[in-house]
Amino acid sequence: MTGPEFLRRVGIQFGANTVLLVAIAYGIIAEKAWARHLMLLFWCVAAAVAIGLVIRDRDGQASWTAIFAVVALGLAAWYLYAKKNVVQYYRALQLRASL
Repeated sequence: MTGPEFLRRVGIQFGANTVLLVAIAYGIIAEKAWARHLMLLFWCVAAAVAIGLVIRDRDGQASWTAIFAVVALGLAAWYLYAKKNVVQYYRALQLRASL
């Protein structure tokens, strides 16, 4: 596969992931409450892409990637929205931003 062909196939996905990850990094460093939503969005996109590859290619190896992505999405959702100290942290960030 040539470089231009690679970029045609996955360039948009790589570019979107790059923008998303930079936004997440900024949100974490700047202690922004919205960073939590972007982190979960990242895992949602990863799971959707992995599931899409399984459906499109019917590839057994891609199935394991999709399973991992869905498990990672579940763990991220639990950590960001159900773990008590993390929820309290982001609630405090929201409160501080509204003052």
